[in-house]
Amino acid sequence: MKIKHFILPVVMAALLFSTFPACRPGGGSKIMFIGIDALDWELVDALRAQGLMPNIDRLIREGSSAVINTDEKADSALYWTNIATGQHSKKHGINGFVHKDPETGKMIPNTSNRRKVKAFWNIFSEKNISVGVTGWFVTWPVEPVKGFMVSSYMTMRGLQPVWKGSFYGGAADMVYPPALDSEAKELSKKGEETYRRDLLKVMPTSAQMKHRPKIIKAEWAIMSDLIFREIGLRFYKKQRPRVFAVYFSGIDVLGHRFTNTDPKEQAKLLAIFGDIQKNYYIYMDGMIKPLLEAADANTTAIVASDHGLMRGEHSDRGVFIMDGPNVKANVRLDSRVSLIDICPTMLYIMGLPVAEDMDGRVCAGAFADDFLRAHRIRTIPSYGPRKEYSNKAIETNFDDKIIERLKSLGYLK
Repeated sequence: MKIKHFILPVVMAALLFSTFPACRPGGGSKIMFIGIDALDWELVDALRAQGLMPNIDRLIREGSSAVINTDEKADSALYWTNIATGQHSKKHGINGFVHKDPETGKMIPNTSNRRKVKAFWNIFSEKNISVGVTGWFVTWPVEPVKGFMVSSYMTMRGLQPVWKGSFYGGAADMVYPPALDSEAKELSKKGEETYRRDLLKVMPTSAQMKHRPKIIKAEWAIMSDLIFREIGLRFYKKQRPRVFAVYFSGIDVLGHRFTNTDPKEQAKLLAIFGDIQKNYYIYMDGMIKPLLEAADANTTAIVASDHGLMRGEHSDRGVFIMDGPNVKANVRLDSRVSLIDICPTMLYIMGLPVAEDMDGRVCAGAFADDFLRAHRIRTIPSYGPRKEYSNKAIETNFDDKIIERLKSLGYLK
């Protein structure tokens, strides 16, 4: 699929619009955002050169790409909220994985009610632009949107949700609208039954049999990515939201567990488990193929990570790729893109003004010059505060296990 190719009737119809032809609300522009935690340019470029990541390679060749910058040193909960809001943590309020309860002093995983500002799914919904969001960080409880939302706490095995690659006890409010809950559960069960087939693409059978304790702590990341892809793809095809976003955590989880900065330790891991990180990059490239194939010619595809990760540690070589109508082809931008630039860029693609109280900017260098000249970047003061904000995170019966998991991944001490 070449996302940026228009058919002639679509082009002619678009030219009839006066202010923002293909991108105004009610027009034909669409977005497919694929978030891949810890995707790193070092390995992406190496595997592309070997012809092992054809789908990512095609997006890069047909679109614009850049190194992405986190701006803040923290963790994935903060980073993905920066992406969703276009604002830094001092404004959106999600300053990490956990929140200290102001009354009890207890550490509780951050929940969506603690986000102070609107995310892109709130803004688009309010502007009558349909959205679909699957697996995004800090989206439990799910929020009412014009479309669908599947929380990162999505249920598996009956009432057991996945969170950064592990299963815990049950929680409500994982799917919006609630009418989609039963279908999401069925897709979860299907993924649980079939993911072991995919394990063989990532790690050898000998490692799965002989090192079960370590494998068990990581294989759920593969299952969660598979299930969120299946749920997102099914709901995307059924509802066709104009803005769709899905998040995958596996590269980050497996990178932390199966790579190491110490050359001797890295050699041991490779001898036992094979090159799991490389294999998962190749696997993820195949995972996103049906998503891209489901998009039409009016869709701008964005693939982004929050940071890079190589040899067990985060890097500053995170990935940003954008391909679609009005995007420059085969361009690697000289300037870095920031996480906070993604939301303003999405607003611009959809013909909406950028809020002046956002910290980010539109990634103007990625768009064709004539398009930028014809369609100036507009602004408004703000999209307003989020009324649902609360200073208290919502406790669940699996908070302790979430914190335990975060400690095992090295995110918490």
